[in-house]
Amino acid sequence: KFTIMPEVIYKGLRYSCVLSDKAMNEIGFNRNDIDFPKKICGEDSKELLARIVRYCDGIPLNEPLELNNEGPYFWAIKTARPESLRAYFFHDEDYNGENMVITHFIKKTTQKLTLEDKTKMKLIRDEYIRNGGV
Repeated sequence: KFTIMPEVIYKGLRYSCVLSDKAMNEIGFNRNDIDFPKKICGEDSKELLARIVRYCDGIPLNEPLELNNEGPYFWAIKTARPESLRAYFFHDEDYNGENMVITHFIKKTTQKLTLEDKTKMKLIRDEYIRNGGV
């Protein structure tokens, strides 16, 4: 089985943003494209990407409007409600937390984090760590 390696997509002043192989597959990210996809989960991605860049540059995001703590290890950067586009992520401890690793994107339609998304984050993080990250 062919596995795509995680990809650093932005090097900010505070963090580097890394897409897990699962996140790259979900949005159809292509290393040869110079632009990030304009749509993620069928939604305009500009607002989400702007918040990811701000976060990586060390500019604080407003909690809980733009950033959510999703439990041990995991965070979500999100767009406006009611149906928000989210990027779930964790910080890579092997790089002193300097890599923000996006596990996956979703268009969130419920208030609470689903068990399916929580499980997905954990599995992707485990696979990322097992394979040595970027």
